[in-house]
Amino acid sequence: MAVKLECVNISSKDPERLARFYETIGVRVSVQDPNYDGWQLRNADGEPYVCVWDEHKRGEVHCGLHNDCP
Repeated sequence: MAVKLECVNISSKDPERLARFYETIGVRVSVQDPNYDGWQLRNADGEPYVCVWDEHKRGEVHCGLHNDCP
């Protein structure tokens, strides 16, 4: 069985600050929402990436490999 990794989800209590940190070390940050409700760390299009969510708005991420995410 082949499995393709699309993204890894993490939550942050201060997603804007986390985005600024990654930008200072040269990581490509893609912000979809000006309030930093959701954004991504990417290397190149089509590669797996990290999704960062505002923990205050969406709660902590508690997902596993068996589709137990809400």
